[in-house]
Amino acid sequence: MNSSEISRQGLYSQVWAEPMIKVAQKYGISDVGLAKICRRNNIPVPPRGFWARKQAGQKVDITSLPSQPKAPKIIIHPQPASNIVSLPRELSAAKKVVQSCLVIKENLEAPHPLVAKTAKMLSARKPDENGRIQIGSAHVLDISVSQDQLERSLRIFDAIIRALESRGY
Repeated sequence: MNSSEISRQGLYSQVWAEPMIKVAQKYGISDVGLAKICRRNNIPVPPRGFWARKQAGQKVDITSLPSQPKAPKIIIHPQPASNIVSLPRELSAAKKVVQSCLVIKENLEAPHPLVAKTAKMLSARKPDENGRIQIGSAHVLDISVSQDQLERSLRIFDAIIRALESRGY
């Protein structure tokens, strides 16, 4: 991909017409790189959540382009593909690594003794003003969790403890 030349007004129009990631892909750069180019050229960009609010039918404000006399053309140089971060692919790879390391069961059957003791103590507790249940004891796991997520967090701790023990800890 060759370098692209665009006016300040043209780039402004593009970043307000569709999400930065899509505009950046057209130029062969990352969305962070495109945001830096916009910042250097005093081009406002949509705030976080702008596209979600717009898609949900909410009213969104579009920041106008500040005037800038003698605005030069903007030249965008594409990055080599290896420099462009593909977040979904990275997250997918990270998820595979985690899944290969931990086996989190669907149900908490025959939990590790430490998890079982923690579960017993937490189940006797009432939620605090923030809706969390917790224990201030050194003889159980230090968990602060909502009642809704208690079973899930116990399953995760059970998997972590078993994985650590299987590795000799």
